[in-house]
Amino acid sequence: AADISRYKLKNLLVSEADALIPVEVSDVFWADFSQFDRCVEAGRRAAEQALPAIRAAISSKAPPRELRLVESGNAQGAAATAENPCRQDGQE
Repeated sequence: AADISRYKLKNLLVSEADALIPVEVSDVFWADFSQFDRCVEAGRRAAEQALPAIRAAISSKAPPRELRLVESGNAQGAAATAENPCRQDGQE
């Protein structure tokens, strides 16, 4: 039941996201806070790499839902909306 709930929550958050930035930290257990700095740095690098695509989408005035940096089925990064930019997708 917990796996189904996580799956549904992830899909909901991904569907509402304005942009998705994949961050490769799949080897880190979600509650392993000893890896916090490494995960933050991986997120920072991924965001910096995504900036050109984000800037291009903004300058082309693409509707927010059009800005996708990864396919939603393969999303392994944080999902955020314009209303709540800190919201995360709850991935494992």
